[in-house]
Amino acid sequence: MGIATAIAVGAGVSAIGGAVASNQAKKAAARAGRAQSRAQAEINALKSKRPKPINPYSSTKDLSEMAKDLSGQLTNAFSNLGVATQAAEIQMERQISRLQIHLIILELQVLALVGQPLLHKQHCSLRKV
Repeated sequence: MGIATAIAVGAGVSAIGGAVASNQAKKAAARAGRAQSRAQAEINALKSKRPKPINPYSSTKDLSEMAKDLSGQLTNAFSNLGVATQAAEIQMERQISRLQIHLIILELQVLALVGQPLLHKQHCSLRKV
């Protein structure tokens, strides 16, 4: 009999615990429902106090028929820019070539001026021998 009694007592405790838990859940659900109702009432109050938005374009009229197509009167000032750029590049290349030639001539002249005294010294030293 001891086992049957223990099982009966356990079942009774479980039933009481389930009833208490169920009651607590119902109370929690009721509290959550009331909180939701208060929050919804606050939202509705705020919405009713909110000013109506003003449409800044309400007085605007359609003026598109006044526009004219003036694209035929426009010209592209930069249309010949590629040709002008190529011409400038060719001129720069020619100028660089000229400058390189002048640099070579100057180098040769400097070498000639520096080399003359050396040649003179060698010539004089050969005469003495």
